[in-house]
This record gives sequence, C-alpha cells and structure tokens, in this order.
Amino acid sequence: MSNYNKHFRPIKKHGEITRVFFELSLFDIVSLDTRNQILISNTEMIMKWTDNYMQWNPAEYNGTTVVRVPHKDLWIPDIILQNTAQADYYSTILSTNAIVFSSGEVELVSHGIFQSICSVDTQYYPFDQQVCKLDFSSWTYDMKQIQLVPGPADLSKYNSNPAFFLENFFVTSHDVHNPCCEHLISTLTFTIQLQRRTVFSLFFFIMPGILINVCALMVFWLPADCGEKVGLGINALLAMIVFLMAMTENLPPTEKLPLAGVYYGSCISMIAANITATVFVLSVDGMGLKGYHVPEWLQVVTLFVAKITFIQIPFMIRESWELDDDDPIPADTDATQQSPVEVFTIEQDGLSPPGFNPPPPPPTNYGPPPIKEKKNSKKGVKGSKIKVLPFQRHEEEEEEFDYSTLKDATAACNALSLENLLNCNLSEACRIFDMNIIFLKIATRLDQKKDFYVDDPFEKRALKALESLCKMMKNEDRAEAKKELRSRLVDEWQFVARVLDKTFFILFTTVCFLFNVFILTSSPFRERFDYCPLETEGACDGMTFDQIKRMTIDMASSFHITGSGGISGGGVGVGGGH
Repeated sequence: MSNYNKHFRPIKKHGEITRVFFELSLFDIVSLDTRNQILISNTEMIMKWTDNYMQWNPAEYNGTTVVRVPHKDLWIPDIILQNTAQADYYSTILSTNAIVFSSGEVELVSHGIFQSICSVDTQYYPFDQQVCKLDFSSWTYDMKQIQLVPGPADLSKYNSNPAFFLENFFVTSHDVHNPCCEHLISTLTFTIQLQRRTVFSLFFFIMPGILINVCALMVFWLPADCGEKVGLGINALLAMIVFLMAMTENLPPTEKLPLAGVYYGSCISMIAANITATVFVLSVDGMGLKGYHVPEWLQVVTLFVAKITFIQIPFMIRESWELDDDDPIPADTDATQQSPVEVFTIEQDGLSPPGFNPPPPPPTNYGPPPIKEKKNSKKGVKGSKIKVLPFQRHEEEEEEFDYSTLKDATAACNALSLENLLNCNLSEACRIFDMNIIFLKIATRLDQKKDFYVDDPFEKRALKALESLCKMMKNEDRAEAKKELRSRLVDEWQFVARVLDKTFFILFTTVCFLFNVFILTSSPFRERFDYCPLETEGACDGMTFDQIKRMTIDMASSFHITGSGGISGGGVGVGGGH
C-alpha cells in the first residue's frame, strides 16, 4: 500500500461511476423529542464498494482472500446524514477496520447514534403517528461520480421502544439537486414510521380530564344551600388548567392545535359554562328569599321538564300550585284562608301617648262603631267616660258576612256577664271569632238602641288592655302569615332550581360523553405493523415478524460488488413503503 493514495477515488478510467451499496440496520429508537423535533436512533451502517487499487491475486499471497485494514488508510465514500441535528457529526460514528476482499470489494461496517431532524405533526397528539426520515447522500460527489445502491432496511436486531410502536421502516432512492453541484446527487431516504403508544397518555392525561369532568358534573347534585357548588367548579377548572400546562410542556409551538389541546381547552370551556349555570341556579334559588312569585309560564315549563326528567313533585308544590293529583295529604285551606284579627282603636284622653295616631280600622262585615269619649262633668273625678254606641252593620260588605260564625260566637259568650266577659281569656275569641263578637255581646247586654258610657276606670282599663292584646295578636298573625308566604315562595323557587340542576346535569353529561367519545376515536391512526423488505405490495401478508427478519438477513448477505462495480445477488429490497 505504499503507492496507495486514499485521497483519490479508486477508479480505472475517468468518468467511471463508483456504485456504493448502502444498508442501514435499525437497533433502537432511543427517543423522539417532540418539542425540539429531534429523533435519536441507534443504527448500524453497512457500505460496500469496489476499490480498483486494492485487488490482488490470492495465489501470490498464500491464498489470502480477505484482509482487515484500518478505515483511515483507505478511500471512504463521504456518505453522511444530510438532515443531522448534531454539530459534531463524526463524534457519534464508530468505524474500526474495513474488510477488503481480493476482488477489490470493500465493506465498511460503522455504528452510529444519529440525531436527525424530524418534522413532528402534533395534530392528533397523543394519538399521533410520526414519520421521520434519514437522508443519506454524498457530500461532495454527484451522481456522475457516486451512485448509491439501496440495501434492505434491516429490523432483524430491533428492540421495541416503550413510548412508540414501530409500524414501518423502508428505504427509497431518489436524486436531489444541491446548490453545490451542477448535477443531481444520489440520495437514499430511510423512512421510520412510528405510532405513539396510548396507554401512558390515556392514564396520565385523558383519564384525569375525564375524572375532573365527572367531578365538575357533581356540582349539579349539591344542594344550593351547601355553599360549595361554585367552589367545586372553580377547583375543577384550576385542576384542568394545571393538566393543560403539564401537557403543553412537551409540545412544540405549532399553527395546528393538538388533539389534547383541543380536549383540554374544550373541557375548560365546559367547566366555565358549568360554573355559569351553577351561578344561575343559585340566583334562581335565592328568588324566594326576595319575595318574588314564580310566574305561571315558569310553573308550566318547570312541571313539564320535571315530568320528562322523572323528578317527583313534592306535595307542598302540588298544594301551592293547586295541582290535581292523588296525594293523600290534603291541602289546609282553612288555615290559609283565615282572616287576620281586626283591631279597633279606642280613642281616649290620657290613655294614648303623645303624638300617637292609631291607624284607622280596616272595613269588616260587622263591628262596633267607634267608641266615643265623654268627659265627666263632675268635679273631683279624673279621667273620662267612654261612650259605646249600639252595634251597627257596615253595608259596604254585607254579602261577605258569615252569620253562622256570629251565631256560634254569640252562643259561646251568652253565659258570661259583662264583668266576666271583660276578664275572660280572649285569646281564642280574638283569633277565631274576631273582636267584633265581643263588642256585639257588650252592646247586646247593655242596650242596642241607646248610647252608653263606661265610667268605671276598671272597665276602661279592661277595654284598653283588650285592644292592646288584639293588636299584639294581629301583628303575630301577620308576621306568621308573612313567614309562611316566604317559606312557600322559598320552596317553590328551590323546586325550580332543583329542576334546573337536573336539566343541566343531563345536558352537560350528554355533551361530555359525546365529546370524550369523539376525542378518543378521532385519530385515524392505529397500531399496525406494515414492514416488509420486498418491493411487491402485499408480499409479506401472512408472514410472522421472525420470518420477515430471516428474509431480511438473507437478502443483505446476498449482495456483492463485482469487479466492474456492478451489483450481484438477490433483488434490492427497499422495504414496505405503503
């Protein structure tokens, strides 16, 4: 080798083309950096070519047909990875000795850990399929000087990757134009087709999103007065935002939204709508405390929705809205229609505080005329006389008077004297029969045709106490009636809010279910092994992976470079590119 010059292409005549057989064996997919779009692969390169300056006659050298020569002492084709992502490319390529045959065939086996640029498509992430390419060509020789012959894309020693499923690995040959050269450059492209395994993404990204959505739906089952409806929705929203941020850390900025981003963005929008609906339900639930009545149209809509959503209508609502049903609990109409106690004012000098102007009594069917006062004309007697006029009928509401009530009240008080009548327990009389009956009894006992005066101070104090007692009981009745009305309104609006909660729950559950099904089935990619080293489509159908590996090894071992630089052996397998 003293006359061997490794700087010149070993050809016999000018214009001769050096054909380089190039085979790539894939050992491992180390990683695919989705954010930085870099594929790291562990490979083995096999190059074969004819070196016309390294031929000898084996008979002259004791039958030696094969020698190993350090690769640095031979001419080596400058075949490199064009789309490399490494600044120091040769630092990751390990080459030792070249195998030289007596016919001039040189075989160089190199180990390389390549970092190649891979255009990552995240549109269907995390159910995405990635296609990464390794482009090999000469750096300085065009196709008039070096022509690459594709060898099989070998997977005989491939180890599976935990994050990606290898679907296909094939090689294609084409000529590309490079600005450095006038002629086209022979290029081999090894395509690696990967399908992301979905178990990890489903467990750590999709399943938490589904569970958060379920928790957000539980908002509609919480009672309005628990105080945690909006809080639960906000917590679910914050949790969804945290998972969205964790997911986007591994994705590159792109103009196409990834499927996971659409999923989390839609979930955040649904939870925000969930919170809005919850606030609306709470607002409806509080309408009863403000004293608003449920409109009739809203009652009709609420009852219709309650029927189709199988919500049982409480008997209080049936009673309040006067619904016809078979409820065994009857409506308490007597209590609701009972008139409050009427209070009549007794005006008397010296008994009312200064500035006190008692309100005029409301009209009633029967009642005593105003009690007139008449001052005592005798000297030395303090106070005044109260003039009680005979009992009279008010004509303006004559038709509404219940005579049976008056008759019963008169019979109840008939046995009492005037003194006992004034001192008796008037609680039930004032509440049930009305204060008018007492004045009727007094007027009947004394004189129905003539005016009379109450001169006795005891009687005057008794009448004043009677008036105060009835005023107090009337106020209590009014307060109780107002409380019952407010309680009824609160029950009605709470029922409306309950129907709204059930409606929103069904609506959001349906949307959430359909949306999750759409997300999980929207990706067109599925795990499918399509690798085949033969060019004929469908030639590997029905074959096992071990049979395909055996066929790949046999094809690679059958390639030989002839002395004229041609290729001998089996057909060139370029893998199954579908």
